[in-house]
Amino acid sequence: MKISGIKINNSPANSSKLPTLPQKISHTFANMDDIGEGTSIVLDFAGKAVIVPLTIMSTSKESKETTEYNALKHPVAGLIQLLIEVPTLILGRKYIKNSADKGHLDKELNRQYNEKFYEDIFISDLKNSAVNSHQKAEAGTIIEKINKKGLSKKTIYAIDGYIETIAKPAQEGLKKTFSNYKTAHTKLGHLQNRLCFAAAILLTPLICALENKLHPIVMDKLYEKKAIPNAQNKEQQNKTHQLKHLSIHNFISHIKKGRAVQ
Repeated sequence: MKISGIKINNSPANSSKLPTLPQKISHTFANMDDIGEGTSIVLDFAGKAVIVPLTIMSTSKESKETTEYNALKHPVAGLIQLLIEVPTLILGRKYIKNSADKGHLDKELNRQYNEKFYEDIFISDLKNSAVNSHQKAEAGTIIEKINKKGLSKKTIYAIDGYIETIAKPAQEGLKKTFSNYKTAHTKLGHLQNRLCFAAAILLTPLICALENKLHPIVMDKLYEKKAIPNAQNKEQQNKTHQLKHLSIHNFISHIKKGRAVQ
């Protein structure tokens, strides 16, 4: 558009073509599947194993040995936590889901955690909603994704898009069964997180006890390896110091004094 010979650009800013770093980060997280508790534990371990020790060693005003001792305590604690909590989380979530899928958590007709029950109903309705080859292929792809990864964020987007392509009479029924499936999936996930979090709290005394026991052992091993080269260097320095006395000047001096070279 021109006003009094001045051209005004009403098009969007070039930032749409060159997204900023915050936009890239937000877009990446928006397209990621849920970051589970296991990933959170791994990230927490990375912080303890790398960031915390570097911070301590760069800011501490204590002696080098004391600083190293305090800094290396965090990677040991993080590794113990990783080795205990991650298997507990994985096995615990699997056990809870299997129990829910078998109906062990149902209360008569209340199947709020039985994700498998609502998944089967939804998949049956999904198959029945496909009336042409394209819809059947798309429904088959969705079912394959559910069988491999469960109800992930990307699968939810794919299902929402599929529902918009089917006939209106079939949409309402499929939306309802899909809503029931999503609700059971969400409630089961919350139950898994709460129970596994409680298990992690109960394991805290064990983790602390192992940390207190293993940290001194690890540090003794590390300082033992450091002490060997130091001892060798000291011995080498003593030999060098002794060789300094075996010079020609000292030899002649000893001869003149009538003494043998020691």
